[in-house]
Amino acid sequence: MRWRFLAWRCLSAAALLVAALSAPALAGGAYRITLAPQGQPPVALYVEEQGRGAPVVLLHGLGGSGYSWHRQVPALARTHRVITLDLRGFGRSDKPFDTRYSAADQAQQAAAFLAARGLSGVT
Repeated sequence: MRWRFLAWRCLSAAALLVAALSAPALAGGAYRITLAPQGQPPVALYVEEQGRGAPVVLLHGLGGSGYSWHRQVPALARTHRVITLDLRGFGRSDKPFDTRYSAADQAQQAAAFLAARGLSGVT
């Protein structure tokens, strides 16, 4: 619940800086996107997308990655656009050697991702 609040709070920040996709789509609906939310240096996040329909963004827990959802994605992708995001420092996303790994920092990155992809009405 706190992550959702922080993510939407960050989305409404007027000075949110977002970079474009850093590379074309990789195989299987996978890609990397470079984001630079306000007050943070750019970081490339790894993303996988499957299916069509209303967007569902799956966020992993501490020590996980988007792979944590690999068993749920096929069923969800039958009726939804399923997006798994490797948060900063996890999975195939960049792992900068700094201290920007708090819940608020991760929420800011997730909010920047939603804004960069133009996603709204996300579950």
